[in-house]
Amino acid sequence: CCFLILFNHLPNADEFNCFTAYLKKEYHLPADFMVTNILKQPSINVMNKIQRALLMLYSEDKNADDTSALNTMYQGLSIMAKLSAIIVYSYYAKIHILENKSLVIHPINDNLSIAQSFLSLLKSDQQFTKEEERILDLLLVLHADHGSGNNSTFTNLVVSSTGTDIYSSFVASIGSLKGPRHGGANISCFHMMQQVIKETGFNASDDDINKIIIRLLNNDFYDHSGLIYGFGHAVYTLSDPRCEILKKQAYSLAISKNRKDEFKFYLRFEKLVKAYFSTNKHRNICANIDFYSGLVYDMMNIPEDLFSPLFVLSRSIGWLAHNIEDKLYCNRIIRPAGKFIKGE
Repeated sequence: CCFLILFNHLPNADEFNCFTAYLKKEYHLPADFMVTNILKQPSINVMNKIQRALLMLYSEDKNADDTSALNTMYQGLSIMAKLSAIIVYSYYAKIHILENKSLVIHPINDNLSIAQSFLSLLKSDQQFTKEEERILDLLLVLHADHGSGNNSTFTNLVVSSTGTDIYSSFVASIGSLKGPRHGGANISCFHMMQQVIKETGFNASDDDINKIIIRLLNNDFYDHSGLIYGFGHAVYTLSDPRCEILKKQAYSLAISKNRKDEFKFYLRFEKLVKAYFSTNKHRNICANIDFYSGLVYDMMNIPEDLFSPLFVLSRSIGWLAHNIEDKLYCNRIIRPAGKFIKGE
């Protein structure tokens, strides 16, 4: 749907050919951009660095404030073409300058897909398996869009509805996605499961796992929040189809990475959490995509610093599609109302 919205508004075949040539040219960052705006100015959080980089791209755009639907499409796809490099270079700038680790900078190959480009830039030897490429591509697709009601997409719509530029809209969305309740949820879930496994071991009984579930809900384990990360969703209640698709594909990766026991523990934990809620809370709860995505990223040796930036890489196509759709069919400012209720 995202691509239909975007490409239905290219006037003709000639325009499409011009567009593809433009995008290939726009794949590369401007001259000296990496050195001046990324390597010399690292950030302790890659998400904040991405925001800063996009704001600097605004300065490089001669038509930055042209908010027409067609120009917005050009700008948005140009941003997405650069995101893999911005994300990976920002990560290496951080660990090199702030953590005194090796600096790995590979040139961009514009003949690669987004998943291939990301893995090629990230891996020090630029080597990755077909399976890693396939599963990362799957994750990018599964995270790409999720309706207009999710926090970061709604943020994008609210900001862009004022008539501002797409760079500002994307930067606001990234700020939203940085939060642990949204784009950072997979990190929280991964850390929680590491603590659960450390506490119980892979061979724990169902009773041992149920005790951990109760402790999590009673604010007595992990971060004492009373939450079981990776479960529940505002829209999906019976099941999260994204989670079900990822789970099936992740099994083969777990086998090839020799982490089959860990993956099976995740399956057991998911089953027991669902059963506990059904029996004791009398309601259905499903695992969401965050429950398995952090584990999958870790099995592919993708650093935790890049879990949320990968969400940006995938979700940006949804932000762009909704941005254009709103311009074409609504084009009014979004002003959410607030209802004030007197406290007790």
